[in-house]
Amino acid sequence: MIDVILGFLALGRHLSSKKEQNQSLTKQAYSQLRNDIVCIVFPQQAKLNIESLKKSYNMGGTPIREALNQLVAEKMVTALPLRGFQVAAVTPEQLADIYNNRALIEKEMLQQVMAKEDDFWESQCVASLYRIKKSVANEEFSSGDDVQKWLKLSAMFYNNLLGAVESDWLRHIQGLLYMHSQRYESLFCKQIEDLNAYVKKQHRAFKQLLNCCLANEVIEAVSMHENYLHKQKKMLADSVDLLGKDNAR
Repeated sequence: MIDVILGFLALGRHLSSKKEQNQSLTKQAYSQLRNDIVCIVFPQQAKLNIESLKKSYNMGGTPIREALNQLVAEKMVTALPLRGFQVAAVTPEQLADIYNNRALIEKEMLQQVMAKEDDFWESQCVASLYRIKKSVANEEFSSGDDVQKWLKLSAMFYNNLLGAVESDWLRHIQGLLYMHSQRYESLFCKQIEDLNAYVKKQHRAFKQLLNCCLANEVIEAVSMHENYLHKQKKMLADSVDLLGKDNAR
């Protein structure tokens, strides 16, 4: 009887371990796919063939399929009936929707984090801004290949700036919107000649915003951030229009 019980326990541990391994692979596949879509490794409406992805990511079809389904739920990927998956399209309407909703949600988040006056929050924001400044000074953004580096640094700044809010839902929704906005920014960055100059300009805008936040000038900070998002939306819309003209040729 004891042997039977021990056998069931061993089987349970084996199944639990296998489940954790599958979850880990799915998380890895999701992270790689999301990153490749955001960084335009897979352009808009590109077909995502599971067999090809298995070879590229060196993993089985199950975690890739689960990752694709998760990205479908997040509107980064489109499921085509009987035809598999493709990268979601980029459109001026989607761009405007993303940035308009970012403005609404990030206004609330900014007001909440500024109300806390948290020393740890302040130090994290200052540190992430310094990383951007140092990278710009070292001219680490010399080509379109360095776009991913910039996206990581800017995401770190925003995560530190807004991540102290208590609401899980606010952080989750803002994270999805921010991820989508990064795809449009990545598209723009790959079209410009001087990426370092662009990042330098972004650093200046982030610095002005953070200085306003640290001075606890809530109205000014919210207004400044809304204006920043509006300018970004308008600037990125040009790159989407250019892409549409190229596809029409």
